[in-house]
Amino acid sequence: MNIRRRRRLLLALTAVVALAGAQFASSPPLTDASWIDSEQSRASFSALTVPSPAASPCTTRNGALGVNRVTLSWRVPAGVTGYSSTNAEFGQRTNQGAYETISANSVTTISTTGSASAYSTEISGAPLGGSLGDKRTFAVRFSGPGGWKSGWVDACTFDVVRSRILPSQITVTASSEELVREFAPATYANDDNAATGWVSRWATQPTTVFPHILTFDLGRQQSVDGIGYLSRAFTNAMIKAYTVELSGDGQTYTTVASGEWQQTTAWQFANFAPQTARYVRVTALSSTSGTAWAAALEMPVFGTPTP
Repeated sequence: MNIRRRRRLLLALTAVVALAGAQFASSPPLTDASWIDSEQSRASFSALTVPSPAASPCTTRNGALGVNRVTLSWRVPAGVTGYSSTNAEFGQRTNQGAYETISANSVTTISTTGSASAYSTEISGAPLGGSLGDKRTFAVRFSGPGGWKSGWVDACTFDVVRSRILPSQITVTASSEELVREFAPATYANDDNAATGWVSRWATQPTTVFPHILTFDLGRQQSVDGIGYLSRAFTNAMIKAYTVELSGDGQTYTTVASGEWQQTTAWQFANFAPQTARYVRVTALSSTSGTAWAAALEMPVFGTPTP
């Protein structure tokens, strides 16, 4: 091999070795890096003030046991636009408690008439009941965009009557009723009207005698805790001895109260622990005068109305 060819071979071997060394050379070291991307934004907020309605002192209507209807008089303040009766909410509170919004349902009626300058809202039913001795306050407010509310504006405060099952929910039947010489059906014993009343049959033969029975169908299972009795002024039909029974099916009854009422035209009561029932049966066993008849101007069923 001549010298020129030997040099070419050495150069080729050197290139191969250099290439192999490059394959096994160490990788370059890793480098940590970080950066901050700072951004800014701007926003503006504005407070929404919902105007309050203006209210005048409300009026009440009394039934046999006290207030049974409240009428609120209110208006949209002058210069206020975008608010009407559709934005109004009505509330109540007992004594100094928190307000609760009143919603219309089967035991509560809310009816509003009029225009923005003079609205009239009538509320009747369950919100008027409660515990004797309590005070009930009714108020109105506006509901604005986004659910924002104005403050409550008081309209009136009055003494609460005892909570009763609404007459509109009750069907009353009797073992007898006088419909000839006077119109005194069983339904008049529970119509919240002390100017009418029920009387057992007395004008036609055979004249009915004790016991006389009134049965109240509450329409559904409800919590019941007593009954009231308002007698007619005629002493010959005032109920004396009585029993009160409850039933869930109208077939099987359980006695929850019994006793004697006095010869008086003032309200009298038969109270018992709250129990659930659909039927209330009151049996009159005697009269204060010893006669054979029984009568009641009003006989409310007390308890908690169920919507």
